Amino acid sequence: MYLTYCPFTLETELTYNVSNLEVLILSWNQLNGTLPIEGKKFFILSYIVNLFSNGSQFIVFIIIFLILRSFLSSVIFVSSFGIIYLLLYVLAGLASFYHLKILDLQQNGFYGSVPPFIGASSLKALYLNSNKFNGSLPIQGLCELKKLEELDLSYNHIEGILPPCLSNLTSLRLFDVSGNQFIGNHLSSLLGSLNSLEYIDLRHNRFEELFSFSSFVNHSKLEVVAITSDNDKFEVETEYKDWLPMFQLKVFVLPNCNLNKRSGDFPKFLLHQNTLSFIDLSHNNLEGSFPNWLLVNNTKLEYLSLENNSFVGEFHLSPYYNSYTCWMDVSDNQLIGHIQLNMGEMVPYLIHINLSRNAFGGSIPSSIGKMRILEVLDLSSNNLLGEVPKQLVRNC
Repeated sequence: MYLTYCPFTLETELTYNVSNLEVLILSWNQLNGTLPIEGKKFFILSYIVNLFSNGSQFIVFIIIFLILRSFLSSVIFVSSFGIIYLLLYVLAGLASFYHLKILDLQQNGFYGSVPPFIGASSLKALYLNSNKFNGSLPIQGLCELKKLEELDLSYNHIEGILPPCLSNLTSLRLFDVSGNQFIGNHLSSLLGSLNSLEYIDLRHNRFEELFSFSSFVNHSKLEVVAITSDNDKFEVETEYKDWLPMFQLKVFVLPNCNLNKRSGDFPKFLLHQNTLSFIDLSHNNLEGSFPNWLLVNNTKLEYLSLENNSFVGEFHLSPYYNSYTCWMDVSDNQLIGHIQLNMGEMVPYLIHINLSRNAFGGSIPSSIGKMRILEVLDLSSNNLLGEVPKQLVRNC
């Protein structure tokens, strides 16, 4: 069912004659309101649905009927007939989604608490990102989606802790909760249990803890790691013993996360990574010489940001021609020496390069004029001398 770019609002519950529905996509609309599966009544009644879907006998129905009659009749219905009607209504409705595998509600205006999704145990992908959900995550229901492989809750207003029971989702490959207000200090134990993960994005939350990369020692499929916090109480430590990762990262994003705060060491495990295309370790006060081996080992590196650290010494690029790198920022460090004369020949497809706020001397290399698609060149706050090369003005 594809209903993208349809400007209507969801004011009633989803139609119930969709018993074979496997994929429901309502993303990129202007839908709003709360989802029609929430509240305490839903928890109780969804449990009943699960009992019947598993083939429970008629005696179970009688027991449930008696319980509901004494417990719910005064709240929901005043008659036995009303309770029976309620049971049939829920069974007819929620059971329709037992085959649902993909639910995509991203980029809408849904608000309220994230529903528990009990009765949707077949779900493999759940996308609720870029809405207005708030409150805390439900412990019941969400942690029972054992088949879930992709969970995207990013860019909402969800708060509280990540329920520890999320460690039950051992099939999870994609886990994105960025852009929320999560707190807590148990990320290491939670992520350590999810060793099927390929993609992790925890940026822009309010975690407060020391997160150790030892949590990933048994992860062999990991490709994307993006972690940071919007406060100064979160630390990431990558250095422990002499460990060799079983994974090969493609994206490594840890800006402003007090990386290796105690030692200031550059992450040594990156020496064993050779498929990286995107690196952002800016604003971490890392020390030592500029790690030009990152460019040597990762020949398809496209993005490198090491801004606002404490690297010293000379700045050297890879000695090999590189047609992939298009963005580089090593500003606000303590780099010295001359800017590499053949820079424009070795990385000719740079679009953005920032070498400002260092201590480079000498002249501006004329080879920069060979960067024909260059859009941003920042060499400010250095000790450069001489004239601006004519090639730079003519060709860029």
